[in-house]
Amino acid sequence: MIKKYISFICYPKLALWILIGFIGFTVVGTLTHEMGHIAFAKAYGYEIHLGYGYMTYNDSPFSIEFNAITDRNLEAIESKIEFPEKERWDTLIEKLKFSSFLITLGGPLESMISGTIGFVLLYRRRKSIQEYGMKILDWTLVFISLFWLRELANPITGLIRSISRGSFNPFGGDSDELRLAIDLGWWEGSISLPLALIATGIALYVIFKILPMSVRFTFMISGLVGGVLGYMIWLMWIGPILMP
Repeated sequence: MIKKYISFICYPKLALWILIGFIGFTVVGTLTHEMGHIAFAKAYGYEIHLGYGYMTYNDSPFSIEFNAITDRNLEAIESKIEFPEKERWDTLIEKLKFSSFLITLGGPLESMISGTIGFVLLYRRRKSIQEYGMKILDWTLVFISLFWLRELANPITGLIRSISRGSFNPFGGDSDELRLAIDLGWWEGSISLPLALIATGIALYVIFKILPMSVRFTFMISGLVGGVLGYMIWLMWIGPILMP
Protein backbone atom coordinates (compact mmCIF):
# COMPACT_ATOMS: atom_id res chain seq x y z
CA MET A 1 0.00 0.00 0.00
CA ILE A 2 2.76 2.43 0.95
CA LYS A 3 4.57 1.75 -2.34
CA LYS A 4 1.67 3.52 -4.00
CA TYR A 5 2.88 6.80 -2.51
CA ILE A 6 6.64 6.47 -2.16
CA SER A 7 9.49 4.69 -3.89
CA PHE A 8 12.21 3.61 -1.45
CA ILE A 9 15.08 4.58 -3.72
CA CYS A 10 17.68 7.18 -2.75
CA TYR A 11 19.55 9.12 -5.42
CA PRO A 12 22.91 10.16 -3.91
CA LYS A 13 23.56 13.21 -6.12
CA LEU A 14 20.05 14.57 -5.60
CA ALA A 15 20.28 13.78 -1.90
CA LEU A 16 23.44 15.89 -1.63
CA TRP A 17 21.83 18.89 -3.33
CA ILE A 18 18.71 18.63 -1.18
CA LEU A 19 20.89 18.36 1.92
CA ILE A 20 22.76 21.53 0.94
CA GLY A 21 19.45 23.22 0.14
CA PHE A 22 18.01 22.48 3.57
CA ILE A 23 21.15 23.74 5.29
CA GLY A 24 21.14 26.94 3.24
CA PHE A 25 17.45 27.62 3.66
CA THR A 26 17.69 26.99 7.40
CA VAL A 27 19.98 30.01 7.52
CA VAL A 28 17.77 32.05 5.18
CA GLY A 29 14.60 31.09 7.03
CA THR A 30 16.10 31.94 10.40
CA LEU A 31 17.35 35.37 9.35
CA THR A 32 14.19 36.34 7.45
CA HIS A 33 12.16 35.30 10.48
CA GLU A 34 14.17 37.71 12.60
CA MET A 35 13.70 40.40 9.94
CA GLY A 36 9.96 40.06 10.53
CA HIS A 37 10.54 41.01 14.16
CA ILE A 38 12.84 43.84 13.09
CA ALA A 39 10.29 45.32 10.66
CA PHE A 40 7.87 46.05 13.49
CA ALA A 41 10.62 47.17 15.85
CA LYS A 42 11.88 49.65 13.25
CA ALA A 43 8.33 50.88 12.65
CA TYR A 44 8.15 51.85 16.33
CA GLY A 45 11.55 53.53 16.25
CA TYR A 46 13.50 51.02 18.32
CA GLU A 47 17.23 50.55 18.04
CA ILE A 48 17.79 46.94 17.00
CA HIS A 49 20.50 44.31 16.85
CA LEU A 50 20.29 41.28 14.56
CA GLY A 51 22.06 38.16 15.78
CA TYR A 52 22.46 34.70 14.26
CA GLY A 53 19.09 33.50 15.53
CA TYR A 54 17.65 36.35 17.56
CA MET A 55 17.11 40.09 17.60
CA THR A 56 17.10 42.60 20.44
CA TYR A 57 15.52 46.02 20.57
CA ASN A 58 15.62 49.00 22.93
CA ASP A 59 15.49 52.79 23.21
CA SER A 60 12.56 53.94 21.11
CA PRO A 61 11.44 57.55 21.63
CA PHE A 62 8.42 56.49 23.68
CA SER A 63 10.34 53.92 25.74
CA ILE A 64 12.86 56.61 26.62
CA GLU A 65 10.00 58.91 27.63
CA PHE A 66 8.45 56.13 29.70
CA ASN A 67 11.71 55.52 31.55
CA ALA A 68 12.13 59.23 32.21
CA ILE A 69 8.61 59.55 33.66
CA THR A 70 9.19 56.42 35.74
CA ASP A 71 12.44 57.81 37.16
CA ARG A 72 10.82 61.15 38.03
CA ASN A 73 7.88 59.52 39.76
CA LEU A 74 9.37 56.29 41.09
CA GLU A 75 8.31 56.86 44.68
CA ALA A 76 4.68 57.53 43.72
CA ILE A 77 4.62 54.55 41.36
CA GLU A 78 6.00 52.19 44.01
CA SER A 79 3.50 53.57 46.54
CA LYS A 80 0.69 53.21 43.96
CA ILE A 81 -0.49 56.77 44.38
CA GLU A 82 -1.51 59.31 41.77
CA PHE A 83 1.03 61.66 40.20
CA PRO A 84 0.67 64.41 37.57
CA GLU A 85 2.09 62.37 34.68
CA LYS A 86 0.21 59.16 35.43
CA GLU A 87 -2.19 59.43 32.47
CA ARG A 88 0.71 59.76 30.05
CA TRP A 89 2.58 56.98 31.87
CA ASP A 90 -0.39 54.63 31.53
CA THR A 91 -0.67 55.47 27.83
CA LEU A 92 3.00 54.66 27.31
CA ILE A 93 2.62 51.33 29.14
CA GLU A 94 -0.12 50.31 26.70
CA LYS A 95 2.00 51.44 23.76
CA LEU A 96 4.96 49.42 25.04
CA LYS A 97 2.79 46.34 25.47
CA PHE A 98 1.23 46.67 22.02
CA SER A 99 4.55 47.29 20.27
CA SER A 100 6.07 44.31 22.08
CA PHE A 101 3.16 42.13 20.94
CA LEU A 102 3.53 43.21 17.31
CA ILE A 103 7.30 42.73 17.36
CA THR A 104 6.81 39.19 18.69
CA LEU A 105 4.15 38.57 16.03
CA GLY A 106 6.39 39.84 13.24
CA GLY A 107 8.67 36.79 13.17
CA PRO A 108 6.03 34.06 12.81
CA LEU A 109 4.04 36.30 10.47
CA GLU A 110 7.01 36.68 8.13
CA SER A 111 7.69 32.93 8.12
CA MET A 112 4.05 32.12 7.41
CA ILE A 113 3.65 34.75 4.69
CA SER A 114 6.84 33.64 2.93
CA GLY A 115 5.86 29.99 3.27
CA THR A 116 2.36 30.65 1.95
CA ILE A 117 3.66 32.58 -1.06
CA GLY A 118 6.09 29.78 -1.82
CA PHE A 119 3.36 27.16 -1.47
CA VAL A 120 0.87 29.03 -3.68
CA LEU A 121 3.46 29.53 -6.43
CA LEU A 122 4.50 25.89 -6.15
CA TYR A 123 0.87 24.76 -6.31
CA ARG A 124 0.38 26.77 -9.51
CA ARG A 125 3.37 24.98 -11.06
CA ARG A 126 2.19 21.47 -10.15
CA LYS A 127 1.07 20.60 -13.70
CA SER A 128 4.39 21.78 -15.12
CA ILE A 129 6.16 19.61 -12.53
CA GLN A 130 4.07 16.59 -13.51
CA GLU A 131 4.89 17.13 -17.18
CA TYR A 132 8.52 18.27 -17.12
CA GLY A 133 9.80 17.28 -13.67
CA MET A 134 11.37 19.43 -10.95
CA LYS A 135 13.31 22.51 -12.04
CA ILE A 136 15.54 24.74 -9.90
CA LEU A 137 12.66 27.19 -9.44
CA ASP A 138 10.43 24.37 -8.22
CA TRP A 139 12.99 23.20 -5.66
CA THR A 140 13.43 26.78 -4.48
CA LEU A 141 9.68 27.12 -3.98
CA VAL A 142 9.62 23.81 -2.10
CA PHE A 143 12.19 25.10 0.37
CA ILE A 144 10.38 28.43 0.78
CA SER A 145 6.98 26.77 1.28
CA LEU A 146 8.55 24.66 4.02
CA PHE A 147 9.35 27.79 6.04
CA TRP A 148 6.03 26.71 7.54
CA LEU A 149 7.84 23.78 9.17
CA ARG A 150 9.09 26.17 11.85
CA GLU A 151 5.56 26.00 13.26
CA LEU A 152 5.86 22.22 13.53
CA ALA A 153 9.45 22.25 14.79
CA ASN A 154 8.57 24.48 17.75
CA PRO A 155 6.25 22.03 19.56
CA ILE A 156 8.51 19.10 18.65
CA THR A 157 11.61 20.72 20.15
CA GLY A 158 9.51 21.98 23.05
CA LEU A 159 8.37 18.42 23.74
CA ILE A 160 11.93 17.08 23.57
CA ARG A 161 13.14 19.73 26.02
CA SER A 162 10.25 19.10 28.41
CA ILE A 163 10.85 15.33 28.37
CA SER A 164 14.52 15.94 29.17
CA ARG A 165 13.31 17.85 32.24
CA GLY A 166 10.96 15.07 33.27
CA SER A 167 7.69 16.60 32.07
CA PHE A 168 5.50 16.38 28.97
CA ASN A 169 4.64 19.76 27.49
CA PRO A 170 5.17 20.47 23.78
CA PHE A 171 4.00 24.05 24.19
CA GLY A 172 6.40 25.21 26.88
CA GLY A 173 9.73 26.89 26.29
CA ASP A 174 10.13 30.39 24.92
CA SER A 175 8.62 30.38 21.43
CA ASP A 176 7.06 33.46 19.87
CA GLU A 177 3.77 31.60 19.63
CA LEU A 178 3.76 30.83 23.35
CA ARG A 179 4.47 34.46 24.24
CA LEU A 180 1.67 35.63 21.95
CA ALA A 181 -0.77 33.22 23.59
CA ILE A 182 0.28 34.39 27.06
CA ASP A 183 -0.07 38.05 26.05
CA LEU A 184 -3.60 37.33 24.83
CA GLY A 185 -4.48 35.37 27.97
CA TRP A 186 -5.07 32.18 25.99
CA TRP A 187 -4.10 28.55 26.62
CA GLU A 188 -0.39 28.18 25.90
CA GLY A 189 -0.92 25.86 22.93
CA SER A 190 -3.80 27.80 21.38
CA ILE A 191 -1.59 29.33 18.68
CA SER A 192 1.14 26.70 18.36
CA LEU A 193 -1.20 23.73 17.90
CA PRO A 194 -3.30 24.96 14.94
CA LEU A 195 -0.21 26.37 13.23
CA ALA A 196 1.59 23.05 13.69
CA LEU A 197 -1.37 21.26 12.09
CA ILE A 198 -1.36 23.65 9.14
CA ALA A 199 2.40 23.16 8.75
CA THR A 200 1.94 19.39 8.77
CA GLY A 201 -0.75 19.62 6.11
CA ILE A 202 1.38 21.82 3.85
CA ALA A 203 4.43 19.55 4.23
CA LEU A 204 2.41 16.42 3.45
CA TYR A 205 0.79 18.05 0.42
CA VAL A 206 4.14 19.23 -0.95
CA ILE A 207 5.74 15.82 -0.49
CA PHE A 208 2.91 13.54 -1.57
CA LYS A 209 0.98 15.69 -4.05
CA ILE A 210 3.57 17.91 -5.72
CA LEU A 211 6.91 16.13 -5.59
CA PRO A 212 7.25 13.30 -8.12
CA MET A 213 7.04 9.92 -6.39
CA SER A 214 10.55 8.98 -7.49
CA VAL A 215 12.19 11.76 -5.42
CA ARG A 216 10.01 11.66 -2.30
CA PHE A 217 12.11 9.23 -0.30
CA THR A 218 15.33 11.03 -1.19
CA PHE A 219 13.75 14.34 -0.24
CA MET A 220 12.44 13.10 3.11
CA ILE A 221 15.73 11.51 4.20
CA SER A 222 17.88 14.41 3.02
CA GLY A 223 15.43 16.92 4.45
CA LEU A 224 15.51 15.35 7.89
CA VAL A 225 19.31 15.20 7.95
CA GLY A 226 19.72 18.62 6.31
CA GLY A 227 17.29 20.31 8.68
CA VAL A 228 19.10 18.97 11.75
CA LEU A 229 22.51 19.80 10.28
CA GLY A 230 21.35 23.28 9.28
CA TYR A 231 20.16 23.93 12.83
CA MET A 232 23.43 22.72 14.33
CA ILE A 233 25.73 24.38 11.79
CA TRP A 234 24.10 27.80 11.93
CA LEU A 235 22.52 28.09 15.37
CA MET A 236 25.20 26.24 17.33
CA TRP A 237 28.49 26.46 15.42
CA ILE A 238 28.93 29.08 12.70
CA GLY A 239 26.12 31.56 13.43
CA PRO A 240 27.32 32.54 16.93
CA ILE A 241 30.75 33.33 15.46
CA LEU A 242 29.64 35.26 12.37
CA MET A 243 26.67 37.09 13.90
CA PRO A 244 27.01 37.11 17.70
